[in-house]
Amino acid sequence: MGSQALSTAQTLLQHVHDACQSLVPSIQGLPTSVQEQVQQGCRHLGELQAAFSSALSFQELSEGLLSQSREKVAKARECLDDLLEYVARNIPLTWVVGPFAPAAAPAEQVEEPIAEGKVEEPAWEGKVEL
Repeated sequence: MGSQALSTAQTLLQHVHDACQSLVPSIQGLPTSVQEQVQQGCRHLGELQAAFSSALSFQELSEGLLSQSREKVAKARECLDDLLEYVARNIPLTWVVGPFAPAAAPAEQVEEPIAEGKVEEPAWEGKVEL
């Protein structure tokens, strides 16, 4: 049971670290302090992932390392919580508005005369080009 728990912990750390790393390019343009906090959180997760990946059992992990792992996970979570709070309060306009451009009408689309008494709705393709 201990090896299964360790394997689960290793897998979770790998996934969380990968997810954190994938955030780094997405936060370019945010204040440097926010970027540094996220990178620090990623470093904490990377350190844990490296320490746990080489272990074959929990007994191989020192008590000090296990204690530090709780602290590092808490710090990484705090960094990501701070990022979420920052984005919720300061949503960059480019994330919301973006540079919209009208979609070009297909060349083969020819307007047909509307039959008497018949109202046609505009044809929207449901797309907005960014």
